[in-house]
Amino acid sequence: MSAGSLTGASGSRPPAGPGVPWMVTFVDLSALLITFMVMIFAMSAMEEEVWEKLRLRFTEGDDLRPTVTLTLPEAPIPLRPSTALLGPNLDYLAGVLRQSMPEDGRLGEVEIERLEDRLVISLPTRLLFAPGEIVLDAAGQRAVAGLAASLRNIDNRIEVVGHADPRPVPERIGSNWELSLGRAMAVAALIEGAGYRRPLVARGHGDSHFAQTAPDRSGEQRLDLARRVDIVIHQDLGEALP
Repeated sequence: MSAGSLTGASGSRPPAGPGVPWMVTFVDLSALLITFMVMIFAMSAMEEEVWEKLRLRFTEGDDLRPTVTLTLPEAPIPLRPSTALLGPNLDYLAGVLRQSMPEDGRLGEVEIERLEDRLVISLPTRLLFAPGEIVLDAAGQRAVAGLAASLRNIDNRIEVVGHADPRPVPERIGSNWELSLGRAMAVAALIEGAGYRRPLVARGHGDSHFAQTAPDRSGEQRLDLARRVDIVIHQDLGEALP
């Protein structure tokens, strides 16, 4: 085999591979572009205040988490009250009670006040208790029993609240608060004994509400109004006993 056979049938060398010259030009342009960007950054001036804040944040270990600012409303947002089950209509109850009370002589002086969400039956304690006593007398028991007979068939929530005037009480009672509470408990016990099937709440205010009691009246009449037991009938249902 002769040396001429290595050059191919035509006797000439194959041409060089394509694309080599433009690749060199692209690399040169990229290098020039990077150099240009480095020179621009080197000639730019960073604001000293911004740089100092950035340096301090990293050198002093500040928390790098974003700060969240919570803006509270200027006025509290009113919550919607829970919906309570309603008992019998209070206007109807007031009418029934007013018709039944004249049948008992002692209940003829009882006052019934219809408020927005409750019915208040005010019983003067002189109709129910002897002076300075917390036990219902015989006539008082009959009067409250007649009223309790009308209340035992309703499911409304009931509270019994005792009130007193500022005058001193017998030493054996202790205080006006104990006097008002004891009388409220006596009335509540009789209502419960008559068959009211919901839990009862008995409270005593003593003479703490005396300033708000009939401020336009004076003397014995105002004291008489202050000495009372209120039966408060709410428009919602009380919790049933098990």
